[in-house]
Amino acid sequence: YSPAVKRNVVDQIVQAVSFLAERRIGGLIAIERKTGTRSVQETGIKLDSNVEWGLLSSIFFPHAPLHDGGVIIAGGRIVAAGCLFPLTDKSELSKMLGTRHRAAIGLAEETDAVVVVVSEESGTVSLAFRGRLSQDVEIDRLRRFLSKILLKDADQGKGTMDKLKERLDLTLDGVSRQDVRVREDDNVGG
Repeated sequence: YSPAVKRNVVDQIVQAVSFLAERRIGGLIAIERKTGTRSVQETGIKLDSNVEWGLLSSIFFPHAPLHDGGVIIAGGRIVAAGCLFPLTDKSELSKMLGTRHRAAIGLAEETDAVVVVVSEESGTVSLAFRGRLSQDVEIDRLRRFLSKILLKDADQGKGTMDKLKERLDLTLDGVSRQDVRVREDDNVGG
């Protein structure tokens, strides 16, 4: 999916996480990358929805039918909710970590997904990635991390020429602006 869609997905996730954290509503959101999560998706309810912060938030409202499981986002869509993520076997983890955190780490151990956790006890945000958990993640840091990971994924598979074309403005106006800048640089040096 396109970089613009990925930026919107990040914005919607961050807005939902912020909403949940402020209200101390627990949440568990996984963003699939290259490794598929089909077996985990099958443990929940299949969806095919735009990633909207209001929908994400409402899934996790206490007593809602799907609130105890995790949500999986793949290809810029919410594809499943109420999913049972695998729990990590790491025995050295703090006993203070609850099931959501252990599930986030478990999925991050088995796949390359990025998993966001909102603690219902404290309202803090954590990130699980590559089998590791970062706790007390500020919302701005969450936004930067998700943007970096998802937009990096968008760049993978593109050739050098494709990446260069995205950075260059090859329209007539863009080329004219570049030509003016080159002339100004020549005059400064002369």
